[in-house]
Amino acid sequence: MIITVDGFSCQGKSTVARTLAEELGWEFFSIGTLFRYLADRFLQNRHTSLCEHDAVRDAIDIMHRSDMAVILAFRNAKFQELEKALSIISGYPEVHENIAARVLAYAKDKNLLIDGRVGFLLFPNALRNYYFVTSSEKRAENASRSRSLSIEDARKYIAFRDTFEIRYEIPSRVVTLSLDPFPTVDAIVRHLKDDILTLLKP
Repeated sequence: MIITVDGFSCQGKSTVARTLAEELGWEFFSIGTLFRYLADRFLQNRHTSLCEHDAVRDAIDIMHRSDMAVILAFRNAKFQELEKALSIISGYPEVHENIAARVLAYAKDKNLLIDGRVGFLLFPNALRNYYFVTSSEKRAENASRSRSLSIEDARKYIAFRDTFEIRYEIPSRVVTLSLDPFPTVDAIVRHLKDDILTLLKP
């Protein structure tokens, strides 16, 4: 079974999804980590003087050859460089296509709670697709805290991220949830867990 948690950056999706996965005893999977791993490989290729398209192509090949455990263990050590690389690779349709293929192959016959931007597109028959929305001020507070940025720099970061985030129409089957009324991550997780356990009742 699959549950997806989607939405724009700096909403705390990963924290909520990871905590919810632990509560349910499911595996947590971050599509964002897969993107960042590919962006990191792209950066390494660019340092060897490959042209941009060849660097993207080689990064995709490396992603397909890499063990998923290695990919999911990847941690961002080059925040600013990696963000710029993400903005570049996001412009290549083959990046999205190959990441989608890798996610779909990995998810087969697993109980996964998937955090990302487009899980609802990849898994239309998921047990539940959630789409989070949060005010710009709350997103700035989250970015400031998680990235150690001033509020002003956090706003600029969010504006930059939003320039390469693709807008999708959200289907009616997707549960859209505003996070603003919830005081804590635990409160969000309790709400989602209650909803999921209701779905799982025989």
